[in-house]
Amino acid sequence: MLKAALYIRVSTTYQIDKDSLPFQRQELINYAKYALGIDDFEVFEDAGYSGKNTERPAYQQMMSRIRKKEFTHLMVWKIDRISRNLLDFSSMYEELKKWEVTFVSKNEQFDTSTAMGEAMLKIILVFAELERKLTSERVKGVMMSRAEKGLWNGSKVPLGYSYNKGDDFPTINPSEAKIVQHIFNLYDELHSTGKVANALMESKITPRRTNMWYPKVINDMLKNPFYIGTYRYNLRAYPGGPLRKESEWIVVEDNHQGIISKEQFERVNNRIVSNRKAESPDAFKKHNHVFSKLVKCGICGQTYTPHLDRPRSDGYRPSVYICLSFSHANDCGNSTFGDIHHGPFIFNYLANVLKAKKSVTYKSTPEDLQNILLNGNCFNDIKALEDEGLNETYMTLLGNNPSDMLHPTDKGKLIQLSTDEIEYQNLEENKKKQERALERLQNLFLFSDDSIPEKEYLINRQKILDEIEQINIKIREYRKVEQRKLTANNSSFMRDVEFFYITHMLLNGQNIDFRKLVGIVGPKELNNVLSTMISEIVVLHRKIISITFTNGITHKFVYKQPIIQSSRKRTHK
Repeated sequence: MLKAALYIRVSTTYQIDKDSLPFQRQELINYAKYALGIDDFEVFEDAGYSGKNTERPAYQQMMSRIRKKEFTHLMVWKIDRISRNLLDFSSMYEELKKWEVTFVSKNEQFDTSTAMGEAMLKIILVFAELERKLTSERVKGVMMSRAEKGLWNGSKVPLGYSYNKGDDFPTINPSEAKIVQHIFNLYDELHSTGKVANALMESKITPRRTNMWYPKVINDMLKNPFYIGTYRYNLRAYPGGPLRKESEWIVVEDNHQGIISKEQFERVNNRIVSNRKAESPDAFKKHNHVFSKLVKCGICGQTYTPHLDRPRSDGYRPSVYICLSFSHANDCGNSTFGDIHHGPFIFNYLANVLKAKKSVTYKSTPEDLQNILLNGNCFNDIKALEDEGLNETYMTLLGNNPSDMLHPTDKGKLIQLSTDEIEYQNLEENKKKQERALERLQNLFLFSDDSIPEKEYLINRQKILDEIEQINIKIREYRKVEQRKLTANNSSFMRDVEFFYITHMLLNGQNIDFRKLVGIVGPKELNNVLSTMISEIVVLHRKIISITFTNGITHKFVYKQPIIQSSRKRTHK
C-alpha cells in the first residue's frame, strides 16, 4: 500500500500571504494522484520556518512517523523546501534509504526510484562530502591558529587549573594547585608513583572526579609540561588516540603561569626515566594465583588482590588475598583469604557438587543433597545451606531447571554475545550521531548568517568531543573483551583437557589434597578451570559465606557459630 508524506514550507510572512502554501499543497496533491497514482497521503506544513536547519515541528513529526514505517514516499515541491543545508539533506536521505522511502521533488523532477533521480542525488552527496571536508579543514585551520597564539581550544582542564567562560586560557585554582605541588614533592621524597598514590589516600586527599588515586594518573601528571607553563596542542589524532608525529605538534613554552618550577619538573622526570631503566624484566613478571579475581569482600564488596605469601619449609609458596580497600588505606577490617586454609574448602566442595550431580535422583530430597554437599571435615562448622540456593540446585540436578551446574549453558553464552553486539552497534551509531552533530555545529559557526559566538561554539564543541571520547573508551574496552574471547577460544582445547583431568580427580578423590593438586596442575590452570565453574567467592572474617556459580546459582553457608563482625581495622605499615 502506497502512502505519501507531502512536505510544504515557507519561511516568511510575505510568502504565507501570497498563498504559497496552498499552491505547494495543491501541486503536490495533483502530482501524487495523477503522476504517481498515490491516493493516500498526508500533508505536513511548516509556515514561517527557515530551511537552514531541521528544527521545524512538522518536519520532525514527519520524520518520526517515517521511522515508524508509515510512509512509502516523501514528496516536496522543490528540494530547498525540505532543506537548504546539504549536510542535513544528506543525513535525511540516509534515513529515507534505511526505511525504504522514495524521495520525490516535483519541481526538479527528482525521483530516487528512477536511475536519473538516483544519479542526481549522488551528485548532491558528492558536493555534501566536499563541503564536510572543506569545513573540517577550515575549522582545523582556525583551531591551529588559536593554539599557535596560545589560546585555549577546549579539552580536559588539568588538576590545579580552572577554566571560566570568557577567559582565553585556564587559570590556576589555588586549592588544587597545592595538591599538585604536594604530589610533586611526594614523588621527590618517595620515588614511586604507587607510594605517592597510597600516601594521598592515607591523607584523605581525593582526585577531582573519583575517590581513588592510581599510579598511572600520578605518572601522567608528573610528566605533563602544562604544570611548568608549556601548552601543547595537536598531540593526538583524536582524544585518546595515538600520538601524532612530534613535527605536527604545536608547543608554546611559557604560555601560562606554571605551578611547578622547571628545575623540579626536570628532576622528577629524570627520576621516572631512571626508575624505568633500573627495572629488570622480572619486575614485570606476573605470578599466577588460583583464586585470582574470584574472591570478594563480605563487608565492602571490593575484590581481593592476590599476593605471594612467605615460602614454607618445603619451598611451597602459597597465595594470600587482601581486600582492595586495604591497599588504598581505606581498610574495611575484613580478614585475609589464604590458599592453605580456603583452598581445600573450595575444591572439596566442588568435588561434592560433582558427586551430587551423579547421585541425586527423583527419590532424593533437598536434605539428601545438602548432606552430600556438606560431607567432609572441611565443613564441620557449617550448619546448613540457605534454602534458596539448595532448592534451585536440587531442581537443576533433576533436570527441571535449564541451568547446568558448573557450566553456563551455550544458549546463555549466545544471548550474552548478542547483547554485547547490540551494545557495540549502539555505541557506533551514537558515535556517528555525535560526529554529525559536530559537523553541523562547525557548519553553523563558519557559514550560517546567524552564526553563534565563538566562545559558545568552543564550549559546545568541547562537550561533543568529550562525549565522543567516552564512546571511544567504551568501544576500545569492547574490542579488548572480544580479543580476550578470541584468545580464550584458541586455548579452549587445552582447557578442556585440564577440566577433564581435574574433574577426574574431584570425582575419585575421597579428600582433595589442595597442595598436591596445585603441584600437579599448576595455579594458572586451576584458575582457568575455576573461572568456568565459579564467578564469585564471598568471605567474611576468614569464613566463606557464599559461592556463586557461573550458572547464576548462589550457595550461602549458615555456620553453627555466628560470624562476629569486628570493627577493628588492620594497621598499615
